[in-house]
Amino acid sequence: PSDPYRAYNNYYPSAVSFGTLAFEDSWPNRADYDMNDLVLGYRFNTVTNGQNMVVEIHGDIIAKASGASYKNAFGFQLDGISPNKISSVSGNSISPSTIFSLNANGLESLQTYANVIVFDNFYKVMQHPGLGTGINTSSDAPYVSPDTVSVDLIFINNGVAPPGGAVSIS
Repeated sequence: PSDPYRAYNNYYPSAVSFGTLAFEDSWPNRADYDMNDLVLGYRFNTVTNGQNMVVEIHGDIIAKASGASYKNAFGFQLDGISPNKISSVSGNSISPSTIFSLNANGLESLQTYANVIVFDNFYKVMQHPGLGTGINTSSDAPYVSPDTVSVDLIFINNGVAPPGGAVSIS
């Protein structure tokens, strides 16, 4: 109520729950399809102003498990949203020597739509316990507490839209 630029919270999947994503990382090759190579929880809050324009998106990504020997990365694309419609991205876990090239606003460069790299190496988000192949995928290995990476995508900064213009919640 005290912020003139933020009027509504729009949570997905909800304000009190998380969705789950599970990946097999051998695509397009045949694999074991155990769907434990990267396991994440997610919740997003899209904050809009009084005109239903997106001000920011806050995402909480919970790293839960990895059965992979690869150092998997995780990112997501905002379909139909041009990278110049986002002012900045912060909070992600990216190494200085990452394989990704980023624009000044923190989005992956050379992409048609806004691509957010949340982390570039799962094993830097969750430390391997030293036993077993992965993390939290084998009952004979120590359990590692999940860790959260919180990313913030700023669209409208203090009432000022980015060069690409504002984005409607629709």
